[in-house]
Amino acid sequence: MHVTNPAHAPPFDAIIIGSGLGGLVAGALLAQGGKRVQLLERHDKFGGAATTFRRRDLQVEVSLCVMDGLDPHDFKTPLFAKLGLLDAVPVATADPFFCLRHPLLGSDFVMPRGYDAAIAACSERFPQHAKSIRTYFNTIRHLRNLRNQTLIHHFTTGNTPLSDLAHIQATLTGADPEATPPPLPTQHRDALSSAQKISMSRFMQTLFGDDEAIRFALCANLPFFTSTLDHISLFDFSLSQGSYHYGAHYVRQGSQKLSDRLVGIIREAGGEVHARREVTSILMDQGRAVGVTHRKAPIIGSSKPVSQSDPQESHARLILGNATPRVIRGLLPEPWREPFHRPYDNIPADLSNWTIYLGFSRPPSHYGVRHYAHFVYPSWLDSMKKMPESCTLMGLPPGSREAPFLFCDYSQLGEMIGENGQCLGLMNWIDRLSNWQFPNEAAYQAHKQAWLAAMIDSLDRTFPGIRESIVYQEMATPRTVQSYLNDPLGGVHGFGDPELMKLNPSFHRGCMTAVDGLLLATSFAFGPGYSKAILTGTVAADNAFKALRRQPIHTPSPSPSHPTQGRVHD
Repeated sequence: MHVTNPAHAPPFDAIIIGSGLGGLVAGALLAQGGKRVQLLERHDKFGGAATTFRRRDLQVEVSLCVMDGLDPHDFKTPLFAKLGLLDAVPVATADPFFCLRHPLLGSDFVMPRGYDAAIAACSERFPQHAKSIRTYFNTIRHLRNLRNQTLIHHFTTGNTPLSDLAHIQATLTGADPEATPPPLPTQHRDALSSAQKISMSRFMQTLFGDDEAIRFALCANLPFFTSTLDHISLFDFSLSQGSYHYGAHYVRQGSQKLSDRLVGIIREAGGEVHARREVTSILMDQGRAVGVTHRKAPIIGSSKPVSQSDPQESHARLILGNATPRVIRGLLPEPWREPFHRPYDNIPADLSNWTIYLGFSRPPSHYGVRHYAHFVYPSWLDSMKKMPESCTLMGLPPGSREAPFLFCDYSQLGEMIGENGQCLGLMNWIDRLSNWQFPNEAAYQAHKQAWLAAMIDSLDRTFPGIRESIVYQEMATPRTVQSYLNDPLGGVHGFGDPELMKLNPSFHRGCMTAVDGLLLATSFAFGPGYSKAILTGTVAADNAFKALRRQPIHTPSPSPSHPTQGRVHD
């Protein structure tokens, strides 16, 4: 241990609150770039949603279904190469992308991997829309690649350690690594700007009119992003969906492997990474965030109390919050809470998920499961405009309405198969914490068990006989998300699109905040999904490098809002 003396420079360049993918990527890039990093995580393992856990002999994936992209146009590809992840963290690729079962379609529709194959499959199923289908795919591919080109150019011109991403990308693609990526032409920048103002519902209506069947075929995985096409722009949809059509991947041996490798990068560069350290406040000095207080945290999900909280404080030139703005607001002292949170006021951020983890004694393929990802829609959900209604079902008694679901069979990828042959399956869908408010724990558990049984019934009707092979079952609700990911509303999707919803026009996506020295490194900066979290961490690191270059070393001064003595871990 050593004592933090405010008469000297802070021991860290950056303290990162939380170890979700955004925080881990930011921390790894900063540490690799020579910055002194401390990362504090209240959980007993690192990774946030990018984790796994064990139930007897079965390894269980917490949330990762697929990660998009990793093609030559994807910003993640040179980023992963820079961090040494391409070899250290191999992936399995889902092919096809998904299978959709919907009464509107009659027989199952399979969305293959790759643009050409997807265009061909969709045109064969919907020949009356062949021309519009090509327009749809060409548009989302073009917008997605333009955005990635913009990102790479932005990093290249920033004069930070991320400036080499373009060189790495050129090397990977066989292009001239010495050539400077040109800025986007004006017409391309205008196309991106226009796409941010067009909702996907408007775009789909223009192309396909009132045909709901093709909407479901093209957007079966909409719950990965949002609950309605009205509130996601063509721009945001293209970034993710356009990337999935290049490739949908699963981290071999589970997403924990990715998180652990990022932790390793921080440690190998001399950074500090501590589990079970709960940040209790952000320290302010002269209007600037300069440190945090933290204490030993109990094991999440355990009733065993902490015998000694071991309160400490750490100081740094920058603080990066890998937490929701609501949580960060609670860590700030007055009067900085309101200015920090004002841009996020009234922006919806309560979309969550329920997840059912299933262990099978026989591969689900024995019961007719032919693909990795199956989306199963009930007959009542015959319009994309009804999708938000699917978020309310868990608040009703089972049997009121059949629930849609995604079923992932990890054994189709050769993953999550135990030594005894047991294999993992996962069911999930969008949900809200408000569906799980009950007067007591017994009522909550009874409701959860009833829905767990109902969803297994649905799975067995979809794949007859599969119930007989289930040897393990467990359900996570938005209450589980609230506890493990520390979001007061149990949210996992970040903010909705305020421009499309006409809410709080002062909100702008990004990592910078209204508090000097405090950055966001969370999905609430750019949106839901693993790639958006990685993007957030990358942009946060880039912003941090620039801020540290501009910022003189700050010498904290004693004040009521800034304790003068404290300790940090070696």
